[in-house]
Amino acid sequence: PTVFERHTVFENLELAMKTDKRVRRSLLAELSAEQDARIHDMLRLIQLSAQQDHLAGSLSHGQKQWLEIGMLLMQEPRLLLLDEPVAGMTDEETVRTAELCLTLAGRHSVVVVEHDMDFIGRIARKVTVLHEGSVLAEGPMDAVQGDPRVIEAQVERMLADEIGKSNAGATIYLCTTGGESAGASSLHFFIRALPFPVHIHAMGICGSGGNAILLSGTTRSCAPGTQFMLHGSRAGD
Repeated sequence: PTVFERHTVFENLELAMKTDKRVRRSLLAELSAEQDARIHDMLRLIQLSAQQDHLAGSLSHGQKQWLEIGMLLMQEPRLLLLDEPVAGMTDEETVRTAELCLTLAGRHSVVVVEHDMDFIGRIARKVTVLHEGSVLAEGPMDAVQGDPRVIEAQVERMLADEIGKSNAGATIYLCTTGGESAGASSLHFFIRALPFPVHIHAMGICGSGGNAILLSGTTRSCAPGTQFMLHGSRAGD
């Protein structure tokens, strides 16, 4: 739902409540004690009790997101779909949103579409990674993060973003989180899906003091936590 900015937080929740919405019933409706108690319970859940009489337009971005979630919950859904709920939030607001999502466990099924992996790691029991319209990986967060296919897709996106910004090229640093198989043999293929031709000028393992040990081949494996370096630019630069 969209927040009604010229109404108070309390009124937004009242308007969103699951009731008979026909015109006559709406015009003559009065809050019952049970409904009033339910709104106050929701205010406590979304941590906006202190702002209940404030206009919704005066809330911070994060508070508006919590109010929107509260308005959805007032409709008593069995399934709650949240699309990038922490986009634009501060770190503190993101943590509080994760806590809110966790309180819904056991009462609602919650599906979250989100790019913030730290946030997903706080709340998810099962993670599904979609890439180019297909399921790339699915399972517990640790398993998904260590999946070579997921790492590959993430680095492709990073390179596309960074190299696309500068003709001088870009250097990407990353740490492996998987097992022995997460090594340079996979890194060699990370650029194949970029939307423009790219030359990789250097590929190596970062050593102490910031020095990079260049790789002579593409079949080297490494231990978890090894930091890799890729440097590339648009072909022809």
